[in-house]
This record gives sequence, C-alpha cells and structure tokens, in this order.
Amino acid sequence: MKSPKTWSSVLLISIVAVINLGSAAQAEVKLLAYGGYSVETEVILPVSPNVAYDAATGDIGAWWDHSFSKSPKRLYIEAKPGGGFYEIFDDSGNGALHAVVNYAERGKLLRFTGPLGFSGNALDDVITYEFKPEGSGTRLHILVNMVGQISNEDAQAVDQVWHHFADRLKAYIESGDYLKKAVPVSAQSELLEQLTAQERKRWDARKAGSTAAFADLIAEDAVFVDSRGPEGKAAVVQHASDSKLKDYFMDNVKLITFTATSGLIAYKMTEKTVAGKNKEVASDFFISVFWVQRDGKWLCVFSQESR
Repeated sequence: MKSPKTWSSVLLISIVAVINLGSAAQAEVKLLAYGGYSVETEVILPVSPNVAYDAATGDIGAWWDHSFSKSPKRLYIEAKPGGGFYEIFDDSGNGALHAVVNYAERGKLLRFTGPLGFSGNALDDVITYEFKPEGSGTRLHILVNMVGQISNEDAQAVDQVWHHFADRLKAYIESGDYLKKAVPVSAQSELLEQLTAQERKRWDARKAGSTAAFADLIAEDAVFVDSRGPEGKAAVVQHASDSKLKDYFMDNVKLITFTATSGLIAYKMTEKTVAGKNKEVASDFFISVFWVQRDGKWLCVFSQESR
C-alpha cells in the first residue's frame, strides 16, 4: 500500500499534467482600465416639484432619446424602491434593464443605479435627481457618480449627454407635452386631496366673509354656472359677498378627470345660509369644479351647480 506521501506526489503530478494539457485552451487574462468620475448639471423647470418629478419618471420616451433599439417600444422608470428603468424593444418583451431604483420620494428625490448605456462593461452609475422649489418652478439637480470600466474620454461624453437630457426634459415640459401624460396612480389620491383642500379654502373664505380671499382663488377668466346662468368672476364674487354662509358640508368628493396640473372634482354639497331675519336655510345640491395650476398656484376656472 502506498504511503500518504506517495499519494500526494501522484496527485501533484496529475494536477500539473492537467494544467499543462489545458494551457492551450485558457482564456487570456487582461487588466481592465478603470476609473471613477462624477458629473452634474442643473436646470430650472417651470412647474412644481411634483409635476417635474412625474415628467422625469414613468414613461420618458418623449424626451429620453438614447437607446439600444433604434425605435424602442417603451422607455420608462418605475418610481418606487426596486423599480426598474426599462427599455422594451418590441411586443415580444425583448429589452434591457438599464438601472434599478433604490430611492424614490415624489417631488423630492429619485436615485437609480446601473450601467445605463454601458451595459456589458464592469461599470456602475449612481444617478440622483434632486427636486427643489425655485420661485414658481423647480430646480432639478442631476448628479451622476460612475465607477468601474470607464475612461476619461467616456466620462466627458457622459457629461455632455446628461446636459443634453436636462435640456430635453426642460423643452418637453415647456412645450406642454407633459400634460398629455397620465398622472401616476400613486399621485391621483394626492391630487384629489390638493383639489379638495382648495375647494374647502373657497368655502371657508365665504363662511368667514372674506371676499378678498374668495376672489384670490378664482381665475380672471373663470366661468360659473348655476340657476342664474353663466357668469364671470366679478358677478360671482359679488354674489359671495352678498350672501351669508353659516356652514357647509362636502360629501363624496370624486376626481373625475385630470392632468398633472389640472383636475375636475365633483361632490354633493350641503350648505346652511342665513336669509331674511336670521333665518337659517339648508339646501343640498351637486357641484362640479375645475381647478388649474397657473404659475404654481391653483385657481378655480369653472364651476357648475345642479340644484
């Protein structure tokens, strides 16, 4: 019987033989050039932070013009932790995952990580969108940190591309095309809350007898329709100042139609007014109200009462 030492020698010889026999099939080992770079840019967008965030996420095919496919079927970012930045090539579902979202806070910050256009390279990009109010608009700060298989020349090209994207997003918003984009489902409840709050401000102003506050919520080109027929802002404000609203109750408020900066709500209204010699009169009716955001401010542009 062979000793352990002998067996070890035989095993070593066998390993060396296998290595020698397979040396011709070994892959060539190369040292990859790598680096770390950071690029950033800023742009002022003429919409609120929430609207800017919605324009920069979801379906971005209208302004993002770099892709693997010549005519991608869809380009979109799922604005939620773990969501993907996808490019779908065709109806069969072929495509690419450009990045993964690891931080999403609507109207404030979005961060996603991935190689983007450098798929196949040992490279990781960390892209951060930061949204901050700037006057009636939004300052969008874009920071791109890159580390891995990337050259200085490539980093310079990336810098130019992100400035290009920022300009494209701004032009997309300024053109008004973003209004054609559906409001994300996650944002619809927030929009309903905003419009309901605006409507309550209107009624609270009437209840407090504050004609100026009431008028401030109504657009100059507003049209109100009730039993008196269609009327403009001046007549509506006058009626509000002449009436005495003691209390009100809004019930079953619904968001009927909407865009990123407008919305139509409908609800049942119960109001208590004071008529004659301090006599309270209660009445129920239905209201449809259309609100539009102009220069960052919500204004009532249409109201119709059905009694």
